[in-house]
Amino acid sequence: MENLEHIGTIVEIDHDELTVKIDNRSACHNCAAQAFCGLSECKSQLLKTKVSNPEDYHQGEQVMVAISLRQGMLALVWTYVVPLILILTAIIIGQSNGLDETTSGISSIIILISYYLWLFLTKNKFKNRISFKIIKKSGGRID
Repeated sequence: MENLEHIGTIVEIDHDELTVKIDNRSACHNCAAQAFCGLSECKSQLLKTKVSNPEDYHQGEQVMVAISLRQGMLALVWTYVVPLILILTAIIIGQSNGLDETTSGISSIIILISYYLWLFLTKNKFKNRISFKIIKKSGGRID
């Protein structure tokens, strides 16, 4: 099965959990306006994942972070698709029941906040279903 992979740097090791910094650079890497641009694609992200052998890693080491395509799609659905459907459904139901646009919009925001609160409260359940794999670099190349 195909994996989604990014190169990252270990910034912290805490017992059996690694914190890896991933630079998402896409097309920004060679752009002359990079310093003045505010696109979110160019920002770093911190990722925490458990490993069974933390003694094999050290801070500052470059590693490959991989997630299966299926798990990546699952994360995409829960973080982008479901909220979009909730917002659109709330607005459509509000409008069809005679609510004005402001009330429909506010109700969709309340539903969205409730959804993200539920997602936050059940994050441990998602941590068990979505896991990242850390692949060590050896001799300057990714295994």
